[in-house]
Amino acid sequence: MLKYMKKIFRIAALLTICCLVTMLSGCGNTTGISEESSEIVESIGDTTPLKTVTENYAAELNELKSNPHKNIDWSNAAIGYPFRGISECYAVKLMDDYEVHPEKVLPIEEQLAQFEYYCKIYLGEYNSEFACFDTKNRELSDEDYKIDGIEDEVFTDFPKIDEYKDKILNGSVQPTWYLYVDHKRQIYLWWSAESMIYPHWYNKGTALQMLDKYYKASSAIPEDLGEPIAVYANDGSHNNESHHLLDGDVTVGEALDWFSNNYMKSLGIAENDIEKPAVRQIEVYQITEDTFAYVFLFTPTVKGIPLDYTGERILRISQGENVFNSVTRSGQALMIKSGEIDWAIGCNPDMYTTVGEPITEIISLKKAADIMSESVSENILYKAKTVELVMTADRKKDKNAGKTEENPLMPMWKFTLQNDNDGFLYDFYIDAVSGTLGGYLRYENNLGS
Repeated sequence: MLKYMKKIFRIAALLTICCLVTMLSGCGNTTGISEESSEIVESIGDTTPLKTVTENYAAELNELKSNPHKNIDWSNAAIGYPFRGISECYAVKLMDDYEVHPEKVLPIEEQLAQFEYYCKIYLGEYNSEFACFDTKNRELSDEDYKIDGIEDEVFTDFPKIDEYKDKILNGSVQPTWYLYVDHKRQIYLWWSAESMIYPHWYNKGTALQMLDKYYKASSAIPEDLGEPIAVYANDGSHNNESHHLLDGDVTVGEALDWFSNNYMKSLGIAENDIEKPAVRQIEVYQITEDTFAYVFLFTPTVKGIPLDYTGERILRISQGENVFNSVTRSGQALMIKSGEIDWAIGCNPDMYTTVGEPITEIISLKKAADIMSESVSENILYKAKTVELVMTADRKKDKNAGKTEENPLMPMWKFTLQNDNDGFLYDFYIDAVSGTLGGYLRYENNLGS
């Protein structure tokens, strides 16, 4: 059981990526963070209609490049994720991916029908031989076993739905997870009927079967494939680059366009639940000598504004005295055929509830940049790398209760600055409604100069 739960926890970490990261509060000779930075007034009273801000912030960045601050060089800054024309948003409370939502749990007959439907939509098949389930205490799961011809892997023999169908229907056996598992063909789907409206993990096995090494579909993630041969930011500059997929040459732009506009629809997700995913990075992996695959690293959006994205750099955060926990959610999706996703993690839309009244005004990029300049030392020249509007919050941990509570996500301006004095990058978060500096992260500059 411990082994199984470790796998579940690993999946949870990969899917939600609610990352605990550390904020520096000290002001050494090299960091140059102003001691007054945390004392910015709670409300600045100088906001602009949200639609105006999101229509004009690219132009405002160009203005900053022409008229930079004395302590921030904006000349090479880029917009992290571009979007336009958003009129309103909300503070939101995300539903935890593994939190039980009784009001959303379907009656058992509908669960079984829904699971079969999901298998057909996500995988293109349903065969009762591979349709399994598991219970909370795993009392029906047999010991791990081996498969001839597959070395260095063990597999769990999950109970089949058909064998327990009568007991499932009369309530004497209560499934917690539904799984579609064919280890030989490396096909997999996982759905928690208690906490997920849609499946969170699936693999059609097309790419995995083409690899020289065996990967277990129930635990592998696209980044297990090794180092990508190319990594692209989603800034439009690489849209004409082309790579040969299984069914022909596909440009980055064509792949991005399909994923952004059609992926959620292709999974049969209800139109009202669709929030367009924000692709933050595109990686290219070589599957065989002449076949490649695109991997999209994406975050959900709330009313068009993406959730914060930190990527792998969070593993190299330097330690500080105070903690700033950035709320992030992200997923990975692999395309080896045009117009189709073969393998995805974190693929369901994030569910959230709105908090308070609509937010229709925020501070402009220029105003946020002024606050940013006032918050860092005037004696150090920072180089601005990216700026973007994101949804995030500081996750607070109750040390006495041992629990972590998420504050509602708010729109925040996020600035990534490089400090050549200490060689680190800094992510600064400024509340776009109040103008308050929420905190900052410091990490190794592994993203290039």
